[in-house]
Amino acid sequence: MVSACVFGVFLFHPDSYFAEYNIVVRNVLMGIAMGTTAIGIFKSPWGKSSGNNLQLLEPQFRTKHTYLNYF
Repeated sequence: MVSACVFGVFLFHPDSYFAEYNIVVRNVLMGIAMGTTAIGIFKSPWGKSSGNNLQLLEPQFRTKHTYLNYF
């Protein structure tokens, strides 16, 4: 949340150096900043200790026996 506020002020404040750039360029830069922040959090020790936040990046192959364990 802190990085979103900091990057938002840097990119979108009217007195910022980046205010003269096109809005599309600023939105792309904001997306890159948020993406790298998310990856940094997920790959850090804090992100690894928080549980199953990246199940999509580690696909698990399921069989019919896996579903029988839920019942």
